Amino acid sequence: MKPIALFLALCLTASAQEAPKFFRLDFVVKEFDENKLVSAKTYSTFMSTDERQKGALIRTGNKVGYSPNPGTTNFVDVGVNIDCSRLQEVNSQLIVQVQAEVNSIPGGEILANTLPTVRTNRWNASALIPIGKVSTLFSSDDQNSKRRMQVDLTATPVK
Repeated sequence: MKPIALFLALCLTASAQEAPKFFRLDFVVKEFDENKLVSAKTYSTFMSTDERQKGALIRTGNKVGYSPNPGTTNFVDVGVNIDCSRLQEVNSQLIVQVQAEVNSIPGGEILANTLPTVRTNRWNASALIPIGKVSTLFSSDDQNSKRRMQVDLTATPVK
């Protein structure tokens, strides 16, 4: 192929590609006791459909110290971690890869000289969600109670 023809072909290919679209992703982590909502926390980020974007990370929480032995302090992470990648629009819906991890201490308190119990919920999936509507990505029951943890996602276009 001649250099000018190659240049024109590359220009036509580049102009035919659609500009990336931007979305606000609102995650709501809900906790239910039986079927009663007891907690709902919102975490938001922005992503684009640009394939060069690596993704988005949300990290929030605390390092909680405890003393298993006198003079020794250990730490445990509690909180929410959400990782998003590969956002793609397909027929007015979005495909997104989501990893979510929610760690908490039942009852919220650590007693002195005890090892804490840490409740962990971890999910990883590719999801197809409608744009502008709430979608439940993950839901799981607690093994030791009648509690349930749920992660919802709403993707809103940014203009």
